[in-house]
Amino acid sequence: IIQVVYAETTTKVSTTSSSFVDTGITATITPSSNSSKILVVASVQWMLYREATETSGSFKLLRGSTAISTHANAVHIEAGVTSQSRIISEGGYPIQVLDSPATTSATTYKVQFATAHTGNSASMDVNRENAPGCITLYEVST
Repeated sequence: IIQVVYAETTTKVSTTSSSFVDTGITATITPSSNSSKILVVASVQWMLYREATETSGSFKLLRGSTAISTHANAVHIEAGVTSQSRIISEGGYPIQVLDSPATTSATTYKVQFATAHTGNSASMDVNRENAPGCITLYEVST
């Protein structure tokens, strides 16, 4: 391990969209060699809400504007029909990717998220209740 960059955020972000939006979880590293690999380790604290019996959310890790890892419907909740027909669920989701950016320029990694369902008051939050979302970038010598 040549260098380590760590960042976290406790700023809550919400979406009601099935299009990916930024979580605010982001960090930048400047590799010391073109041959270095970057181990990206991120953790997203999420909450799903929907006035129905099924909902799910997705995550995406980007290097710059390029998606390098997509986690479609990574968190999925289903419940039997209840008198309220409402789902509220929360948890953490880890992302780990070993990337080969092949550059010595400053390289930014970020996490995005989206809710798969948009009707019935569906929403998804990240970094809520001061549970930080975080990302660590490790430059690995090869």
